Amino acid sequence: MDDDRRFCVKCGCMLPPEASFCPECGTNISGGSAHTHVTRTSARSLDSITTWMLFYGVIAILFGAYMVYCAFNAEELLTIAEDMFEEMYDEPFDLGVTADDLRTTYLFMAVMFMISGVCALISWNFVRTRANYKLASITCLIAAIAAIPLIFTTVFGLIIWLKIRDNQGAFDY
Repeated sequence: MDDDRRFCVKCGCMLPPEASFCPECGTNISGGSAHTHVTRTSARSLDSITTWMLFYGVIAILFGAYMVYCAFNAEELLTIAEDMFEEMYDEPFDLGVTADDLRTTYLFMAVMFMISGVCALISWNFVRTRANYKLASITCLIAAIAAIPLIFTTVFGLIIWLKIRDNQGAFDY
């Protein structure tokens, strides 16, 4: 295998030795930048995580919107839950939570997931275009931290952040 092959940092296309621009997407690769020596595997690795980032960003925003809906219907949801427990135990049941407590919790989760989703979509755009490693990394990390109410979403975000970090050479700084 030829180690002197070069690949475009934007689209992963193999570049001819004398190329100043990518024949596939037109990216300027002149100037002998070390970033043009990114492997096709690295470019594809980032392409595969962009799908997950887009999916997560949209789902997080939708989940946040659902939490807003729940916040506005906290009294009804609390009544339904108490009725369900009463049917299970055949006696009156008090969850020990007020509608205001429930509303506050739902609104907190709504804000956190909407922040997480928006940051994930911003990071997705930077990763997709290979435009700015630092902003892609920072917004991905913020998305992961904002998703802390559900630990598996935070773990997912940190795994994506590590993949971005491992492929930082594929970005135009």
